[in-house]
Amino acid sequence: MATRQVALIVANGGRLRADVRRLLQGQGDGTDENGTGLPEHQAHSDQDRDRLLVIATDGAAARLVKHGIIPDLVVGDFDSLPAEALPQLPPDSLIHVPDQDRCDLDKAIATAIERGYRHLKVVGALGRRWDHSLTAISLLMRYANQAQIDILRGPTLITAVTERRTIHGAVGDRLSLVAFAPVHGVTLTGVAWRLHGATIEPGSLGVSNRMTASEAELSVGSGCVVVCHEGELRGES
Repeated sequence: MATRQVALIVANGGRLRADVRRLLQGQGDGTDENGTGLPEHQAHSDQDRDRLLVIATDGAAARLVKHGIIPDLVVGDFDSLPAEALPQLPPDSLIHVPDQDRCDLDKAIATAIERGYRHLKVVGALGRRWDHSLTAISLLMRYANQAQIDILRGPTLITAVTERRTIHGAVGDRLSLVAFAPVHGVTLTGVAWRLHGATIEPGSLGVSNRMTASEAELSVGSGCVVVCHEGELRGES
């Protein structure tokens, strides 16, 4: 088995996409449920399941079990974990964190970081409720200095950057930078509208840029900027 380097966190805020089920079950073939190609950041090999530590929040664990997927760890206060799912989960995989001041996604991210993981992928964190979606993005910013955390939803990847990041994609991909507080010394290359030591404040500067190469390079002098990278479904007609 390959050394696990990435933690995949499955939250309960969105539907379990076919490509994620395929990834977890080790059947990745680079296509989604409609037969169209997956964007690069979600096209995985058959070996990815062995490389991933799969952490589910308690509500998501029941959904994974329903699809025949047993997560490595289940984290939360267990108020959303149905009793019928418990017999299918190894007792040593259950991490009960009753802290009501933190949501289960926060607890799952903290658990992954505490176990030494520095690259986290999160699915199911967006879509059902605005407060949950905004909280998920807030958590990206909170933990940005401790780990690289990517929220995935369809062809979109959202992350937070405080220093440097290479964004891998394709020519024509949409790339937006969003600031929730002033961010200074922002340099962005590999895009149609480059930035060199710019200051981005809350507003629309940095939104709807386009990649002009397969890689874009981003660096930040001070502050934290949220990156939204939207690729196309490869092969989509």
